Amino acid sequence: MIGYQDLIYLISIAILLIISGLFSGSETGFTASSEGKIHRLAKDGNKKAKIVENLLSKRDKLMATILIGNNIVNILASSMATSLAIEYFGGEGGVFFATAIMTILIVIFSEITPKTYALKKSEKTALFLSPFLLFFSKILTPLTFFTTKFTKFLYEDDDKKPNPSAHLDELRGVVELKHSQGAFLKSEKDMINGVLDLKEVEISQILTHRKHIKSINIDQELKSIIKQSFEINHSKIPLWKKNEDNITSILDMRKLIQNINKYSGDLSKITLQNITTKPLFIPPQNYIGHQLVEFRKKKETIAIVVDEYGTIDGIVTLFDIVEEIIGEFNEGNSQNHKIKKLANGYFKINGKTPIRDINRELNWNLKEDDDNSSTISGFLITNIGKIPDEDEKFEFDGFTFKILTKQNNQITTLSIKKLR
Repeated sequence: MIGYQDLIYLISIAILLIISGLFSGSETGFTASSEGKIHRLAKDGNKKAKIVENLLSKRDKLMATILIGNNIVNILASSMATSLAIEYFGGEGGVFFATAIMTILIVIFSEITPKTYALKKSEKTALFLSPFLLFFSKILTPLTFFTTKFTKFLYEDDDKKPNPSAHLDELRGVVELKHSQGAFLKSEKDMINGVLDLKEVEISQILTHRKHIKSINIDQELKSIIKQSFEINHSKIPLWKKNEDNITSILDMRKLIQNINKYSGDLSKITLQNITTKPLFIPPQNYIGHQLVEFRKKKETIAIVVDEYGTIDGIVTLFDIVEEIIGEFNEGNSQNHKIKKLANGYFKINGKTPIRDINRELNWNLKEDDDNSSTISGFLITNIGKIPDEDEKFEFDGFTFKILTKQNNQITTLSIKKLR
C-alpha cells in the first residue's frame, strides 16, 4: 500500500513534470514565435503580447529564467523519485529504477511533447505562457542576475549596436523562403525586395547616363524649344546654356500645355519663366530611399546627378525609383523588352540594361564592382579590360558572353548564358 506521504511525493513529482513541460514549451514558443506578429498584437492592445515583448526585450534574462527553472524542477522531481524508489526497491535497484522512469517521463512528457506542440503553435504558446514566465522571471531574479552577469563576463558582447543590414538580410531570407514555398509570386517577391533595397541602392545604380539624356539648348527661340520638347515627349526636359553640362532649368510639359491652352495656342504670350523650374542637383551617392523622401519634400520628380567636380553623371526621376521598387513598366508587353530568351539557354540583352534588372529578372548573381559597371556592357568591358568586337566570346564568373552588335565602340546587344 502506498502511504499518504508517498502519495504526496507522487503528486508533487507529477506537478513538477508539468511545470518542467511548461518551461520547455515556453522555451520553444518564445524562440520560434514571430516578433512581428507579437508586436502587431501588442500594438492592438493585447496585454499578453505586451508581456511577451517585454520578456523578449531581455533575452538573456528570459533564457536564464527558463533554463534555471527547468533544471530546478527536473532535479527536484528526480530527487523525490529516487528517494521514493529507494524506499520500495532498495539502494542500487531504486536508483536505477528512478533514473530510467524519470528519464522516460522527462523526455516524453516534459521535453518532446511540449516542444513539438510549441513549435507548431509558437505564438499561441508564448501568449498563453507569458504570465507563467513573468512570474518565474521575478521569483528567480537573484539567480538570473548572477548567471547573466557571469556569462557576459566570459565573453564580450559584439552585438551591442544594432545591425540594420543583418535585419534586412533576414527579411530577404524570409521572403525568398516564402517564395520558394509558393506564398509569393516572383513579381511580389521582387517588389518586397525593392522596398528592402531603398536604404542600400545608390542613385548611381539606377540613373539615366548623360549620354542618353535628351535636353534642349535654351538659347534657341521659344518656338523651336517648344517644338523640340514635343518631339522628345518627356514630362520634364533639361534645358542647357552654352554646353550640355550647364543645365540651367527644367521645362515642365504640364505647365507648357496649360499655358498653350490658356493663351489659345498663341506662343508669343508664353515665357520660359512660366513653363520652367529650377533644377535639383544631387550626388550619385544618395540612396534611393533618401531621394524618394527628398522628391516628396521638394515636390519634384526629376534630379540632375552631378559628381564631386560638378560634372553631370546623368538624371534620375521619380519614375526610375518607382520602377526600381515594383519592376519595369512595359506598355502592351508583360515581358522585359531589354531581355529576350533565345535558344539553348541564351538571353539576348540590351547593353544599357542595368545589372540589377538582369539579376532580378533572371535570378542571376552578376556582381556590380563599381559605378562603371552598373550596366551589362560596362560590366563586360570592366572585366575584359578592352572594347570587344562583334561576335567575340568571353567566359568568366560562371557565364558565357557573346557580343552581338556594336555602335561607336558601345556594346548595343549581347547574348549571355549561365553555365551550370
